[in-house]
Amino acid sequence: MVNLLPALGLGFVVGLRHALEADHVAAVGAIVARERNVRGAALIGATWGVGHAAALMILGGAIVAAGLVVPKRIALTLELGVGVMLVALGVWNFFSREKQVHKTHRHDLENGERSLRNVYTLVERGGEPAMLKASRKYTSPAPGNEYTPSASSDVRAPVPEKSPLRRLLRPFLVGSMHGLAGSAAAALLVVAVAQTALSAFVYLACFGVGTTMGMVVVTGALAVPMARAFRRFHAAETWVRLGAGALSFVVGAVVVYQIGFRDGLFFQ
Repeated sequence: MVNLLPALGLGFVVGLRHALEADHVAAVGAIVARERNVRGAALIGATWGVGHAAALMILGGAIVAAGLVVPKRIALTLELGVGVMLVALGVWNFFSREKQVHKTHRHDLENGERSLRNVYTLVERGGEPAMLKASRKYTSPAPGNEYTPSASSDVRAPVPEKSPLRRLLRPFLVGSMHGLAGSAAAALLVVAVAQTALSAFVYLACFGVGTTMGMVVVTGALAVPMARAFRRFHAAETWVRLGAGALSFVVGAVVVYQIGFRDGLFFQ
């Protein structure tokens, strides 16, 4: 057990540091920007960490156990996949927010139409004072423009919320992609510091635990100011989501450029 302590400590500390890398923070930031409480954000961070640790243990463990050497092209392709994923997360934040704003605006218009129709109905049934009757001619709909319910404009059923499993699927898959991309580098580090196969697997496990805990701290820290801003400012949610999407898009584009052009993946 004493011989395993260096692997335990080193793996945990390196995992904590690993969670703070720019592409990791950008990825979870794009997802956490949709959360309104710290608990939900921390759960997303933990789910990301579980996906990251699972992929790392499976692929990295197989590399260590079989003594495999990952070809450079495959390693670069996995890292390129992270960049493409970050760009996709950024675009998803932009378009999903626009869709939500459109839905909210449509919902507000329909509520206004129904409220106006209810006012007309109540006035017609209960009579009206002279002043209201005199002013109604300016607010009543013109002949032929009366409100008529239709299949497209009538009351729609509320959109059901996503199940917890579907809600956590995205951070799990994103974490898994990061874990796959980092497996080769982690395996090389394990080979350098581990003396036995057991200490290598212990290192990978502690690395995964450290990364998960680090990501929980990161997402919780991101969620605290965002939750306060959401409560105080109505437009804060829009700007936070767009900002997180822009950050994810930019970081992803940089990763794609570095892997594809600077490291030469596109020219191999």
